[in-house]
Amino acid sequence: MSVKVMIRLGLGGMSIPLAISLSSALLFSGTAAYPVNGAPGLTANALYARTKPVISACVLSKGTTEAATRGYLAKLVRCLNTAWAPVLRSAGFKVRPASLAVARRMPKCGGYSPDAMVGSAALICERVIRVQLGPDWVRTRDDRAILVAVGKAYGRYLQEAAGIDAAQRKLRRGDRNEGAEQGRRYGLQSDCLAGVTLKGVWGKRPGTRWATPMSGFGRGFEGTVANRRSWLKRGFAAGAPSVCNTWVATSKAVA
Repeated sequence: MSVKVMIRLGLGGMSIPLAISLSSALLFSGTAAYPVNGAPGLTANALYARTKPVISACVLSKGTTEAATRGYLAKLVRCLNTAWAPVLRSAGFKVRPASLAVARRMPKCGGYSPDAMVGSAALICERVIRVQLGPDWVRTRDDRAILVAVGKAYGRYLQEAAGIDAAQRKLRRGDRNEGAEQGRRYGLQSDCLAGVTLKGVWGKRPGTRWATPMSGFGRGFEGTVANRRSWLKRGFAAGAPSVCNTWVATSKAVA
């Protein structure tokens, strides 16, 4: 598998509630070119029953040393586990919390080894948040890029915990285009869940205009930048996984 590409995302000047109101009307109208049928673990997953915001009582403060940044990352993942544990339990999922592994070079996991990844990054592998910690994350006090990247990885953890990862692997893939769309539905859902996670730890911070990098495999696997931004904002605005059902969205919404 090739290097994960860094895609720059910004939420623009429009306020999040307005941006969502304009886009959500388009998400579930019309017919998808490749509708997902016979997969309730995707289209009717119990995770979507959660409509109340996922709230974390954690107050995060980032230092500018490697030791401080490692401590910050550990606290962040603990906060996310604490916030999401009751949500997963109430949905009937009994899983171990996500754990964290931090190194200066992204470690191998199973058969996957990222090629010379540049800068800091976060990936998920077997429910472990794996962080390549570089000087960019160490030296900055602005943790928004870290929150989005770790939130994306945690979104993947949630997909694994809720059985979404396993269910999507069993989907019928009629042709290459259908398989690609299913891959984008999966990737964009983790963007939406990243937004939910970000809202949970955002607390009383002012503003919602970010310009932060997010890891991705490119459009073929993750969707257009506009759609990635839309699903991220959608998750942030609601703060709940009920809005992250990409499996019933139109093909346009997951292009």
